[in-house]
Amino acid sequence: MRYFNAKIYGPDFQFYRGGFSVEKGRFTEVGPERVGEDLHGAYVIPGLIDVHTHGNSGFDFSDGTLEGISAMARYLARNGITSFAPASLTLPE
Repeated sequence: MRYFNAKIYGPDFQFYRGGFSVEKGRFTEVGPERVGEDLHGAYVIPGLIDVHTHGNSGFDFSDGTLEGISAMARYLARNGITSFAPASLTLPE
């Protein structure tokens, strides 16, 4: 899939207007492309990493349930977080 008219975050910490291609969920080309889907100036940044999260969506990692972990992971992914490190506490039973 090809996209254009985006503000792409570069390795020098600056945004550049351009386009890119994605194949199998990975960037394959980044440059001044002018074909594909118009992103109307949307910002494109690398996936973010949350290095300390206790929970979200009404769940906490201390709960240790598959339902909670799945719900929290889906929430983080929808919001641009591609990796996370759960932070938990020792809680009384």
